[in-house]
Amino acid sequence: MMQLVYEFHKNDVAKYKFFYRGESKDFSNIHQYLIKQFNELNRLSFTEDELNYLSNLKLLNGSKIFTVKFISFLRLFRFDTNQDIKFDVINGKINLEIEGPWIYTILYEVPLMSIISECFNYVGLTNIELHDFNLRLENKCEGIEIHKLRLCEMGTRRRHSRGIQDLVVKRLSKLPDYNFYGTSNVYLAKNNGVRPIGSMAHEWFMAHQAFTNPDLSTEVALKKWNSFYGCNHVALSDTLGLSHFLDVFDRKLADSFIGVRHDSGNPIEFGRQVINKYRKLGIEPESKFILFSDGLDICKAIELNQIFKDEINVLFGIGTNLTNDFDGCQLNIVIKMIEMNGYPVNKLSDSPGKETGEDEDLLNFMKNRYLSNVLMN
Repeated sequence: MMQLVYEFHKNDVAKYKFFYRGESKDFSNIHQYLIKQFNELNRLSFTEDELNYLSNLKLLNGSKIFTVKFISFLRLFRFDTNQDIKFDVINGKINLEIEGPWIYTILYEVPLMSIISECFNYVGLTNIELHDFNLRLENKCEGIEIHKLRLCEMGTRRRHSRGIQDLVVKRLSKLPDYNFYGTSNVYLAKNNGVRPIGSMAHEWFMAHQAFTNPDLSTEVALKKWNSFYGCNHVALSDTLGLSHFLDVFDRKLADSFIGVRHDSGNPIEFGRQVINKYRKLGIEPESKFILFSDGLDICKAIELNQIFKDEINVLFGIGTNLTNDFDGCQLNIVIKMIEMNGYPVNKLSDSPGKETGEDEDLLNFMKNRYLSNVLMN
């Protein structure tokens, strides 16, 4: 996605905000740890070995993912937290905003969230039962194999630690190729010899609310993605709700994307609506797939696989339940875009409470305009 920003939106300015959606917690005791770790981001740069690895990654059609000029840009890329970040902890609450050129701020979300999660666990929750964690992981892997699940690991942002995530990826990599499709952590994919995976994020669609009429933003965002990468990608469906997405998901778009990602709302109803949409368009659902990725654990994945496996291909993206399966360690945190070029943008959701936006009037207007109650959990 960053490459698309490089190609089309170098001069656009983004603003992001940290949201904590869980029960009240006091983050005062990790304030200084966070400052130190945020500043450490400024020392990071891509190594030539990493750039060579990225240069050779390929799409499903065999073409290289990254252009030579984008790799050259990454060679020079640096974080500048002093310029881009406003951060404080006030009355125990984290206040965090990121603002600057989209091309230079797009990478902050994942490391900042993982730093917050890891500092919270390191300072406040140091006693973990690693033996019990490994037993739970083994049971999960057994369930994955027995029930023939296809799984992606997507747990970097809210992980317990890098060490725990590495342990998980190493164990999953021992599963048959059918069962473990890859990890969204490209660094761990490289180091463990597994497939790096990912899909477009909500901010791609959110930004387009500022570039065009919001009614057209989903369609424009999907078509722009295809104009650069071609076919064989997964379409994220809920930035303005599934109902709106299906309205614009015509035969041409449905043909060009290999599947649809579920990230909010009732997953069973979602699956039925997507399957029905493919059939109405004259597309055999068996030729497509759904990526379920909303707060999953292995038990939920088994249930969904049993329901849909004979109608459509099913893939599961599981994060926190794999990389932070410790009592009291999970933080319900997100970092979301709130403005593009000074214009307020919103992420809606088919699950109440997952929407984000700073302009309450605009957010409520968009919820009334785009959301259906059918998928609400």
